[in-house]
Amino acid sequence: MKACFSCGLHKPTLYRIRYDATKRWSFICDGCWPKFRRPHGNENPHYVYGGTWKGSSPE
Repeated sequence: MKACFSCGLHKPTLYRIRYDATKRWSFICDGCWPKFRRPHGNENPHYVYGGTWKGSSPE
């Protein structure tokens, strides 16, 4: 599992996003996603979704 860039919790599924003018990719969890997509209730002009990361399941 990877840690969410925002809250630091390790989650099995994270979303790769760009959310600011630096255009760096970050991984965030579903709980933190809304504050990057729509901060303060407004659309984020820098927001770009870059895919879903799913950790491998134990065999």
